[in-house]
Amino acid sequence: MSNQNNFLNSIINENNAEYNILYSIRNQCGTKNYLLEMYNISEIKNYAQKIVSYISEVYKSFEIRLFSLNINNDISDCIISNPTGNTDGIEFLINESRRISKANNTYILVNCNTNFFLVYKGEIVESFSGIIENKNSLMQRKEERLDIDHLEEAFENYMSHKRHNGCSYVKKVDNKPKIIDDISEQKLRNDLFRFLERRTKLHVFTEYNTSLTHDEESVDIGLINENDDLAIIEVKFFIEKGAFVSNDKNSVYSITRFQDGYEQLCRYCNHLDEDRIYKIRFAYLYMFYAHSMSKDELKNESENLYNNFLKSHEKMETEKIRQHYKTTILDNMLDIVA
Repeated sequence: MSNQNNFLNSIINENNAEYNILYSIRNQCGTKNYLLEMYNISEIKNYAQKIVSYISEVYKSFEIRLFSLNINNDISDCIISNPTGNTDGIEFLINESRRISKANNTYILVNCNTNFFLVYKGEIVESFSGIIENKNSLMQRKEERLDIDHLEEAFENYMSHKRHNGCSYVKKVDNKPKIIDDISEQKLRNDLFRFLERRTKLHVFTEYNTSLTHDEESVDIGLINENDDLAIIEVKFFIEKGAFVSNDKNSVYSITRFQDGYEQLCRYCNHLDEDRIYKIRFAYLYMFYAHSMSKDELKNESENLYNNFLKSHEKMETEKIRQHYKTTILDNMLDIVA
């Protein structure tokens, strides 16, 4: 897993609520050093205050204790002894916490001086590196201008920005998000384009002509870095009836737009490889949607349609898209809380 993926996993994690509580326990315990073992981390929310009180009651500044919230949610403690006498040596605490958590299949939180980390079943949990630090890093990261290798993070930031700030093509009707009736791919493309222009280090442009000989072949968005590496984005959308401001407005397009997008990306990749003006790195299909199917269902549908597309064409014809196609981005247009 890449460092970038590790970073994202640290922000979007199923145990984020529990991690926040662990950080709160640390703050409430002040400068106290301790290890905290949890057989079921989800129970920490019910016993946090009891744990803080217990630690405060038995804590001694000259020793390190392991506090345990056991399988029955009872709290106990024992002294952690280092044969060398250096009880707060970080290397010793790392090894000891890994040994105990592996033996017991548990989580162990280590809080000692400036060291604050979590171990699970013998492995340090990389996604836990201090929740407050991660939150600050996320805010800083969102303001950074991203490069071509981090476009998927830029897409996530775009969706997050819309979710919390709203967007020009969604209006609230009876406090529910609805899509404006005159939506178009051009409006969606331009909105995404403006965000990428602000939030990446790349030269971003629209209607990039992918061929010197085929004037009609223009990809929606192109992005080029200083090394002439190119990423292309084909923008599509489909919206079912009931998602518009006007309830009687019929559906616009359908799931077949995935197929249309793959067809176009295939042509673009072939033409770009022929002309060799830039070195194509990535090809994305960016699909805006408003549909009753879940995101996971649409993801499976898009993968099936992509594979069917490849099977329905000669290998030579699809060689370039196989090389450059990265993924399909699914953007739920109604995922707005602003």
